Amino acid sequence: MITTLGLLVGAGLVVLAGFTGWRLGRRRPDIGPASAVMCSCGHGFGTHDNGRQCHGRDTRRRNGLHEVDPCPCRRYDGPEPLPPVWSPLLDFPAPADDGTNRLNS
Repeated sequence: MITTLGLLVGAGLVVLAGFTGWRLGRRRPDIGPASAVMCSCGHGFGTHDNGRQCHGRDTRRRNGLHEVDPCPCRRYDGPEPLPPVWSPLLDFPAPADDGTNRLNS
């Protein structure tokens, strides 16, 4: 026979299993190490204007207040993220005046 105690134990097990699954599903994924493309000022390559002046902001606490200062870095000195690549301009043929396509003829 089904008793009230048996129903309460079953409901408690269901709630416990759901709560455990919910907690395990909320774990943060392992982010891994920080990006290696960092300047010595601590800001990434994207905050530097073509490898020059840094547009990052530093927050400091002075006299109990938070102040935001511009980054004093003047030049990106971290590793080069990707080497620049040179490619010649491609010269495509002009379209024909008679309306035909020279590429498919």
